[in-house]
Amino acid sequence: MAYLGKGRREDLFVLATELNLKHDKSMTIATLKNLITGSEGYDDELTKNLHATIVGDRKFNEERIRTEEQEQKLRTEEQILRTEEQEQKLRVEEREERIRIEELRIDEQKRKDEFELEKLRIQAQSNLGAATYEAPRKFEYDRTDKKFPASANFNKYYEAPVTKYENVQRYQDNAQKGYYNKNYEKHPNHNATKHAQTNYSVTEIQGTSQGNLHTRR
Repeated sequence: MAYLGKGRREDLFVLATELNLKHDKSMTIATLKNLITGSEGYDDELTKNLHATIVGDRKFNEERIRTEEQEQKLRTEEQILRTEEQEQKLRVEEREERIRIEELRIDEQKRKDEFELEKLRIQAQSNLGAATYEAPRKFEYDRTDKKFPASANFNKYYEAPVTKYENVQRYQDNAQKGYYNKNYEKHPNHNATKHAQTNYSVTEIQGTSQGNLHTRR
C-alpha cells in the first residue's frame, strides 16, 4: 500500500472512480488512500495493478501530449521560418523591382535630356544660321556707280542700253587689242585681201567713232 502514498492525487482520483468509491476534488492523498484501502472488498493486488495501469496511461498521455506539443512547436517554428523567408524574398524582389524601375526612369530621363539637348542644339544652329544668313540680292548694274573702274566688264551679263557711239567704241577697243586679228595671226595663210578689208573696216570705224565723239562734244 506504500505505492498509494507515493502516487499523484489525480491517479488516486481515477483509481477511486474505477473502484466505484464516492469522493470529491477536495480530498487529499491521505484521505483518498484511506478511502481506497478501507473500502468493502478491497483487493490489494487488484488495486496495485489497477493503479499501475492508471499511472502508465497517465505517463503515456503526458508523453504523447509533450511530443505533440514539441511537434507543434517545430511546425510553428518552421512556419515562422518559411514566413520570414518568404517575407525576406518578397523584400528582395521589391527592392530589385524598385531598382529596375529607377534604372528605367533614369534611362528614360537620359533619353529625354538627350532629345532636349539635340532640340536646343538644332534650334541654336537654326538661330545662328538665321542671324548670319543674308539672302543674295540681284546685282543691279549702275552706270553712274563710281566705285567700279570703267574697265570692269560688269555689263557682261547685266547689259545696259548703249548708244551707237558706245558700240563703235567697243569695237574699236577690241580691234586695238587684236581681238579681230587673232585668226589671221594663227592662220597666216588666210586671204590677204580679206585681211586688208578687215583692217580697212577698223580704220573706217575709228574715223566714224572720232566723228561721233566731236558731235557728242
